[in-house]
Amino acid sequence: MTVSGDVAGAAGRNRTNLQRKYEGKFAEYLATVVERFAKDPAWNLTFDTLEPFNEPLEGFWNAGNTQEGCNLDVAAMGRVLTHTAKALKAKKLRTRVAAFDSWVESTARALNSVRGMRSAARINVHSYMDPAPPSKDPALYTGQVYLKVRDMAKRLGKEVWVSESGHLGRGGHPYDLSLYVARTVIEAVNMLHASAFVYWMAYDPDIGWAIVRFPWTYPAGYSGPIPEPVLSKRYYMFKMLTSLVKQGSRPLVMPPKCRHGMAGFYNAADRTVSVFVVNQKPKDAQLSVSLAGFRINVNGRTKAVVRRTSWSQDMAEVVLSQGKAVATVTIQGRSFVSLHFTNVQRSFP
Repeated sequence: MTVSGDVAGAAGRNRTNLQRKYEGKFAEYLATVVERFAKDPAWNLTFDTLEPFNEPLEGFWNAGNTQEGCNLDVAAMGRVLTHTAKALKAKKLRTRVAAFDSWVESTARALNSVRGMRSAARINVHSYMDPAPPSKDPALYTGQVYLKVRDMAKRLGKEVWVSESGHLGRGGHPYDLSLYVARTVIEAVNMLHASAFVYWMAYDPDIGWAIVRFPWTYPAGYSGPIPEPVLSKRYYMFKMLTSLVKQGSRPLVMPPKCRHGMAGFYNAADRTVSVFVVNQKPKDAQLSVSLAGFRINVNGRTKAVVRRTSWSQDMAEVVLSQGKAVATVTIQGRSFVSLHFTNVQRSFP
């Protein structure tokens, strides 16, 4: 099916490596795999979506490398999307097509050009970013690209997922990289309006990437003790998020100056508000959270629990100064903090 004869990629950077005459066959193969999982009694597993691409526009996939991958141009991507949707429909599967699993900038470019987007039920984005141009502030540049993808997805009526994320291309201490990842989650919520966030390499021997660090391989003949898994700072940050943001939670609108460092959620069923703050700077900062848009003490006294993960702490409870509708807390330098309020109700729909 490939032009180069190598599943690792094309003979040259950015060259399309799927022969056009095999685009339909490739889609049929993908749909057949999904069908096997759905209809084999041993599996009985239905996939919500099928993504036929992985970083097709980034130009990474070249012949002779050690990982399989396929570059595609936007015209080929549009045709493959259409073929894949038709193949799934022909097999009477409920699975829908997703696109494109590209970096944010590439996604913006693809959404402008790819035909066949009507076939896609969802837009999958990898939140990795190329460095900002020298003339632009990195945070401003990130925001502009995220907002562009968000607006284009909204016009198309498509949901956005961050289907892969991490600190790719950034160096530094693993703890600071964890703070960067926390910031990426916040930016994805506030500016991409992503409804799901998927982390890459959660289980890894490299503590810089890992949520849980554990070796994959051992020397031949090794019979020594198996080491215990190591929980990274990233583990505690994600635990703070996932333990509070439940299905049905809705993001709160953040002021533009807070979009890179603070995200909030309201859960109407639980009557809770959760706020998350990342402070990548070395200095402490004071944060005041107002509940003025909410009724407090609904079906019980409104309580707040604050937790912090820092260089020396893992989800440690923090003292909070709380007035009638305003809570004030110190956000320690280089830390990630969650504030969770109970028995609150939004004052407007």
